[in-house]
Amino acid sequence: MIKLDAEIPTTSWGFFQFSIEVLTIAGMARIHRKDHSTLYKYARDPERVPDGEARQDPLRRLLIQCGDVVAMGGSRGGAAVRVVAAMFADLVGCDVTPRACVCPDKADVTAECLDDYPPLVKLHELIAHHAPTPAVRDQMRAVVRELEETLAAYEAQGGGA
Repeated sequence: MIKLDAEIPTTSWGFFQFSIEVLTIAGMARIHRKDHSTLYKYARDPERVPDGEARQDPLRRLLIQCGDVVAMGGSRGGAAVRVVAAMFADLVGCDVTPRACVCPDKADVTAECLDDYPPLVKLHELIAHHAPTPAVRDQMRAVVRELEETLAAYEAQGGGA
């Protein structure tokens, strides 16, 4: 079980409180272009204030927006949200990886090997056309997923042992 530091915020409104503490209310006002009272309302626990006094903070709105994009946007929606998540992860030197286990989607190792090429070609095209780094990183992750499927198929068929 992960033990959380009590000083590390675990909610969107808690992150706003922490941000006000670290960046000051004036700094937050410059970033968000909102008055101080609005920013303080973003930083309030919605369960502990009378109705209407807490406001849904921008981070919470972004999470709702991303959830809707995933739900309504199909595979493109999921890919777009992964790029956004990767932008945040990159700020702290992390990567975004799927939670699901890697399962080959082709009948055999040879087919999996051939399936590796299209995403790799797309990665090279993005690089050649100087695409934005988040798009290149997301495509790189797609290539790695394909390679992991190939390895899983190889191991499932006995590998080189």
